[in-house]
Amino acid sequence: MSLSRVLYESVAAGETPARDTFDIIEVSERKNAARVVTGFLLNDGNRYLQYLEGAPIVVEALMGTIRADERHHSLTVLARESSSDRLFLDWSMKPLISFDGPPAIDELSALLSGRQDDFGLVERARAFLARG
Repeated sequence: MSLSRVLYESVAAGETPARDTFDIIEVSERKNAARVVTGFLLNDGNRYLQYLEGAPIVVEALMGTIRADERHHSLTVLARESSSDRLFLDWSMKPLISFDGPPAIDELSALLSGRQDDFGLVERARAFLARG
């Protein structure tokens, strides 16, 4: 099965309270499970880093929905590729929430240990949090 993988970063339209982030994740988990889309969302309060993987047509449609979402702007696709393997089998939308960095990075690193990570997700997530 061919999969599309996308990693993007965006800027929150305003300060994002933790409750709003949890609401986004709750809805995403439910919808992404039905779409068979997996990935993670990392939020530092002002910015998002999101990784998505799934059927190409589904991921592209989802990216269109995400681009139109007024809760954020300045969406930049950092990486995009096709693959036959999922990195996140069980994460319909894993929240990686960390206010000081290490817990989210440690969890991501443990999951990806021994897997082919062409995007350098751990390094990108670490750099994302460091820029916060």
